[in-house]
Amino acid sequence: MDFEVCISDNGSVDNTEEVVRAAQKRMPVKYKKNSTNLGIPQNFLNVVAMAEGEFAWLIGDDDLLIPDTVERLRILITNNPGVDFFYVNSFHLQTEFVLSYPQPFDTMHLPVNMVPFSSYTKNGQMPFLDLINPKISFDFLGGMFLSVF
Repeated sequence: MDFEVCISDNGSVDNTEEVVRAAQKRMPVKYKKNSTNLGIPQNFLNVVAMAEGEFAWLIGDDDLLIPDTVERLRILITNNPGVDFFYVNSFHLQTEFVLSYPQPFDTMHLPVNMVPFSSYTKNGQMPFLDLINPKISFDFLGGMFLSVF
């Protein structure tokens, strides 16, 4: 299973475009810069429309993938061909912690005992609406970075 990186720059005024252009020298990245901030919902729709794959995972500019994340997700999708939505648990790192190290942040500095957002430990298939349970998803699936669909 291949993956692609699609970036919809929602009118940012930082160095996003410069970072993307540097990344494009190492790997294919689809990039579109909106002339104005369209708001989160429209920007989400734009970036999903850019994608050509079967699944989409919306990751924000403040999200960090831990080592082997993409490979682990590939295995999960491959081993569950009848599933069309995956809830991916996540960890929270304080911005101050990440910025206390040289940038870009190297994942070798990740804390050993990170606490996941959800304490729910069962893996496996379940009806979609069962995910809307505060014991599983504290924000009722509002964190798009937790959803691969």
